[in-house]
Amino acid sequence: MKWSGTKVRFGNNPKSQSDDRLARTIFVGNVPLQTRREKLIKFFKNCGPIESVRFRSIPVKNVKLPKRAAVLSGERLPERDSMNAYVVFENKVAVDIALSLNGSVFQNKHLKIDRDERPTVSVGYCIFVGNLPFDVEDEQVYEVFSKIGSVKYVRIVRDKHTGFGKGFGYVCFKESISVIAAVRMNGSVQVKDRVVRIFRCKNSEKLNIQRTSQKYIPENRKQEKKRKKRGKKGLESSIKKSKKGMLKKKIETA
Repeated sequence: MKWSGTKVRFGNNPKSQSDDRLARTIFVGNVPLQTRREKLIKFFKNCGPIESVRFRSIPVKNVKLPKRAAVLSGERLPERDSMNAYVVFENKVAVDIALSLNGSVFQNKHLKIDRDERPTVSVGYCIFVGNLPFDVEDEQVYEVFSKIGSVKYVRIVRDKHTGFGKGFGYVCFKESISVIAAVRMNGSVQVKDRVVRIFRCKNSEKLNIQRTSQKYIPENRKQEKKRKKRGKKGLESSIKKSKKGMLKKKIETA
C-alpha cells in the first residue's frame, strides 16, 4: 500500500532545537501505522493549538532507500503496524494537558505520551521483560501484562532501521504492587509463542533508552570519561616526572 494524501515531515529532529521548542514537544508512541496527520491533530486538538506533527520510526523493507522514498513508495514492513510521532504545540500549557492522555486508546492502540526528553521514571514501578518475539508489537505486550496490573506504558527496544524488536523491553505499571505480582510470574507468562523472563528493574540507567535525536550520556558514563581523562593526564604527568628524575640522576652521576 502506498502512502498518499498525508502531509508528513521526514528526517531527523534538529539537534539544535531550542529549549522552548523542546518544552512544547511531546513524544507519542504506539501510533497505528496507517494514521493520518489530520487524525492525530484531531485527537490532540482539545489540548491546544498545534504547530506541527512529525512521524518517526516508520518500519521499511529496504533500509538502503531514503526513508521518505521508501515510505512514499509503500516499501514498509507488513509485520509492523505501529510507529512513533512528535507533536509540537504552540504553547507549553498544552503539553501538560496532552500528558494526561497517556494510555488513551487511539484506533485500538494504547498511546504512550511523554515529554520529548530522556525518560525519567521510578524503577519501583517497572519490570524488565526478556525473550520477547522480535516481531512483537507494544499492544501485544500491553494486553498480556494488563491482566496482571494497570499498565502505564510499554517500551520495546527496537532496531532503528527495521523497527523489529531486539528481544527485550520494559513495562511500567501504575502501582508498585503489580511489579511484585509480575516478578512472581517469571517463567509462566507467554507473549505470542514465547515464555518471557521477568525481572524487577534495579537501576534507572536501564530505562534510559534513546528515543529522540538528543544525544544522551548517562551520568556514570560522564564520570567514567572524566576519570579516564584525569587518569590519562596523571599517567602522562608521572611519566614526565619519571623521565626528569632519571635525567637528573644521570647528570649527577656523570
